[in-house]
Amino acid sequence: MINNIGTTTPTAVQPQLNAQRMNSKDAASEFEALMIAQIVKQMRSSDSEFGMFAGDSSDSYGSIFDMQMSRFITDQGGFGLADSLRGHIEKLTDTSGV
Repeated sequence: MINNIGTTTPTAVQPQLNAQRMNSKDAASEFEALMIAQIVKQMRSSDSEFGMFAGDSSDSYGSIFDMQMSRFITDQGGFGLADSLRGHIEKLTDTSGV
């Protein structure tokens, strides 16, 4: 008797693939947040003399602001970079056809 081997993923592997998809989503979102933080930092540093945190010589408040602003922008949908990255990551790690 010949067994048909389909291209579907066995149910035992499904939780692992779901976790992998969640990891790719988290990784893509984190990367987008870091990129946005760098953009925000550059925007903020362009007017450092009279900016929001002009008295902060260590730039601690500015760094916190950059990260929080980037998280907010990413949570609101960001620039679409995370979605694009997640699609590419999932294509590269797709094991359903193996």
